[in-house]
Amino acid sequence: MKKKRNIFFFLGIILLTMAVFEAEPAKAKIPSEKKIKLGTSYQIAANGAKFHSNDTSIAYVDKEGRVTAKQLGKTKIRIKIGETTKYQKVNVVVNGKKTRKINVSTGEISVISNDISFRTLSVQNNTDGLTENDNEPVQEMLEFTLRVKLKNVGENTAKKVFLYGSLGDQTYKLNYGSMAGEQTKMVTLSKLVEPSVVEQGDQFILEKLVVYSNKMYTSYDYEEKETTLHYGTKDKKAPVISGFVGKNSYNGKMPYMVIYSDDKDYDYFRYVSAEDDREGKVKLTVNTKNVNFKKAGIYRITYTAVDKAGNTSKKTAKIEVRKAKRVDHYADEVLSRITKSNWSVYRKATAIYNYTRHHISYTGYSNKSSWEKEAIHGLRTGRGDCFTYYAVARALLTRAGIPNIVVKRYRGAGHHWWNMIYVKGGWYHYDCGPRNGGGRFCMLTDAQLKQYSRTHGNKYIWNYSAIPKSPKKRLTTIF
Repeated sequence: MKKKRNIFFFLGIILLTMAVFEAEPAKAKIPSEKKIKLGTSYQIAANGAKFHSNDTSIAYVDKEGRVTAKQLGKTKIRIKIGETTKYQKVNVVVNGKKTRKINVSTGEISVISNDISFRTLSVQNNTDGLTENDNEPVQEMLEFTLRVKLKNVGENTAKKVFLYGSLGDQTYKLNYGSMAGEQTKMVTLSKLVEPSVVEQGDQFILEKLVVYSNKMYTSYDYEEKETTLHYGTKDKKAPVISGFVGKNSYNGKMPYMVIYSDDKDYDYFRYVSAEDDREGKVKLTVNTKNVNFKKAGIYRITYTAVDKAGNTSKKTAKIEVRKAKRVDHYADEVLSRITKSNWSVYRKATAIYNYTRHHISYTGYSNKSSWEKEAIHGLRTGRGDCFTYYAVARALLTRAGIPNIVVKRYRGAGHHWWNMIYVKGGWYHYDCGPRNGGGRFCMLTDAQLKQYSRTHGNKYIWNYSAIPKSPKKRLTTIF
């Protein structure tokens, strides 16, 4: 009897488990492309994801995956779920052809009627009351009554709606307040004006319709027939300057940006950029007045970014000014043979790796008193050890304008040197020396090198906190 009970018990567990799995909702599918009208918004259904817009001036996405179309154009939304990254193309298109209609994320507001009536009154001069004494000076005044009816033909509520227009020489603002979905509202405006300002029979000319939605508001210009999206709150947030700035501009005593004193065309913005939460990428300027380009040394430069609202960010960075030496002239001769000026950083780095790896024969000896002297020795004789491979690679990479740093074995048998280089937006390991088990160690991630180290006698253990971390994205393989 006990056995039967146990069987039924386990069957029950299995059936319950199957039911749970069957009840689990399927993962939401994310369309690869989305067409969206200017000013509207939509929700990307991806729980726990991280979102990023390639161009926030066209489409902005918040932390919850709500995308708002800000201006006409195309961009991409990056959706990262765990280790998986997907992209959704966003195409922001113009709204409709009707001039008296506006589309916003809170609904569509349309002018459906517009009428005006006039009457002439005699009023007491310099007072607001009607004339009671015929002996007092009087003047003719014109009273107009304006009625404009709007309809929200959308389903959502518009938080605030304003209509601007001109009558004669004056501009007037009509406040409709909040408008629920599919609601019609009429606003009446009565004014007493001098005939010189408004004439009998003048028409009310529509100028602009403004609809507020959350932090944004949309305006439609009736004359230009253009829809634009704006922020309804004041911009108080300064742009963010990122890249090789602050502590991210150097490692130990080595700045990542090396500028040769004879290089007048150095691109200071190659590794530094600025982005604003409302405008997207903003222009950067750099101040190099404290740099003496005739004298080798370490200097500080200052980057500045200003958005349209006047919010300003400043960041300093360290750079190294280097005067071309004997080792650089040797490097020039090699680079002229193995690379071309129009090649990408990735392609140049691959060529330098192949040259260094095959040009030097491993002898187990080098002069470690100076990397420059050992680089010259390695380039001239083609002989040396791991320090030589590192020094030659450093000379060629630096002269080619590729940021690089030295990495040393932190723990384990013997000493070992190799490079890290900055390519495709991140730091990757770059060891040109040969290994007994073979393999190419050209642009590897931390994870790749640690995995190899665990299975090959812990050959690669470095001070993990002392050098930059690599991206997770792999560029090459070892075998």
